[in-house]
Amino acid sequence: MSPIHWNEDNSVGNSHIDQQHMEWVRIFNKLEDTLLNSSGPPSSEQVELLKQILDFTREHFLEEERIMALHGYPNIVRHRRMHKDFELQLYEKFRLVIAGELVLHSELIAMIRHWFINHTSSEDRRAFEFIHTTTDHT
Repeated sequence: MSPIHWNEDNSVGNSHIDQQHMEWVRIFNKLEDTLLNSSGPPSSEQVELLKQILDFTREHFLEEERIMALHGYPNIVRHRRMHKDFELQLYEKFRLVIAGELVLHSELIAMIRHWFINHTSSEDRRAFEFIHTTTDHT
């Protein structure tokens, strides 16, 4: 696999959220590089990077949801559910890694990559398009 390269196609039209997405991509790319260039049980660096992506994901989701709530996004409950489902899935993978029960690095990376690309390009973009069109620009 190759790293995720940020470009304007990834933008959701909110500079604050785009900055957070860029940071998330930076952490992901570092995690991907360390996991896919090793075998066996994860190193302490890999565990720390996975924890960073989990923690950053939680913080980021809260920020997105705060903005959506502030602007009355009508699908916020559904969006929150998607966030919570992914967060739980990611936490479960983290727990398995910590317990030494998960060493399928490529499967973990593929799951995280798939989530980010699909969720930001569809769900996040839809939410922030709504916010942009309903925000008073005067």
